[in-house]
Amino acid sequence: MARPRFDKLPAEHRQAIIDAAARAFAEKGYAGASLNNIIELLGLSKGSFYYYFDDKKDLFLTVLEAAYARSMNFVGDFPAPATAQKFWQQAEELDRRGMQFMLEDPVLYGVIRAFSMAITSGQLQLSQEDFDRPHRQMQLEFIKAGQDCKAIRRDLPEDLLIVLIEAVFNAFYHWLAQQDDSISQRECNLLQHKMFRMIRLSLEPDPQSTEVLS
Repeated sequence: MARPRFDKLPAEHRQAIIDAAARAFAEKGYAGASLNNIIELLGLSKGSFYYYFDDKKDLFLTVLEAAYARSMNFVGDFPAPATAQKFWQQAEELDRRGMQFMLEDPVLYGVIRAFSMAITSGQLQLSQEDFDRPHRQMQLEFIKAGQDCKAIRRDLPEDLLIVLIEAVFNAFYHWLAQQDDSISQRECNLLQHKMFRMIRLSLEPDPQSTEVLS
């Protein structure tokens, strides 16, 4: 992520840098976006760039975090439902809204697509520190909320459940990125529902497993 001094810039300046970099990554992808071209696009000298960021990966993760925050602000907080049925209804509605928001914003979609393709192709390697982002805590809270109302299984480690969720979504977005513009909104909605159903079936309690992990 960006160095702490980046946060000391005026908000409009930070946003201008993030927006310009997001457009570059959305158009060219992570590997295809030249760092020199991005620096020129940002209107920064190389010295100024490295004053705020360690490298291209650092900038990309900053852009990705901002994109994720935007989508989360649109989707809203996840409530604490009392029943498993209500939990899954609310979870799918939030997932649907997130997909709709992403598809309606070509830059946001492009950044998420660039991330998915970079991860699945091995162009981007993430450390444990990279994974420990604010959205990681949100994912854990989602898992715990589901476990509290008996919607999500307790016989597998929480981190493994999160990896499972991310694997399905990354595979879906990677596949979606390979499609042309002929895929319709209706088809996207249908696929989103099927992907959500796949995740739900994987996360729901297994009646054959009685072991609970503490």
